[in-house]
Amino acid sequence: MRFTLSLVATATVIVMLVSGAPTDAADTRWSSAPDINEQVTLSHAETAPRCSDTTPPLTTRSLGPVRPGQFLRDLEKACPTLHYGWYWNEGSPNPVVLLRLGEAAVMVEFSEAITTSAVYRITTASPVRTTDGFGPGSQLSAIIRAWGKPHFGVGECALYVWFATRPGLSFSVAVPETIDCLARGRIESTGDTSLLPAGTRVGPVLLFTGN
Repeated sequence: MRFTLSLVATATVIVMLVSGAPTDAADTRWSSAPDINEQVTLSHAETAPRCSDTTPPLTTRSLGPVRPGQFLRDLEKACPTLHYGWYWNEGSPNPVVLLRLGEAAVMVEFSEAITTSAVYRITTASPVRTTDGFGPGSQLSAIIRAWGKPHFGVGECALYVWFATRPGLSFSVAVPETIDCLARGRIESTGDTSLLPAGTRVGPVLLFTGN
């Protein structure tokens, strides 16, 4: 499996605040002419509307009231006030919403800017945790000991990891710049974690409908 996505540092979103938007007019939520020159990153979700007061646990099925496959109109019922914007992935804009769940800043991606569109991917760099204590910032070696054999993918020179025992959960891997794209490709093809520095940690988590 190969990821074709930008990391949080390169993700770009045009954001506008929409409060109580009608669920039958999704095209009014996002600007009709996305402009890549107006950019924000996932860090802007830190000031997005708060949907819940508590930080939810991270599971393979959901992050609090947000779940892969959920319709936009259903997310709006759970979280009536959202930031709507555009995220650029390999040069193409994709509709997203930004929100906060407790202390977690979250970006939710959709396939289309319509109310019947379903959540494609949920991303957060905040320290949300699974019931066994893993999430962004955790040591990769500790996750491997608990979850088993890792699988790696590379997208735009960024390294990602996922596990067959936790379908739907993926993490970016915090790789130093000294490990170039070719070396990251070798990690992807061989799965050899000895090519990574000791103490390597995972970064943002990405929750899909399944890996």
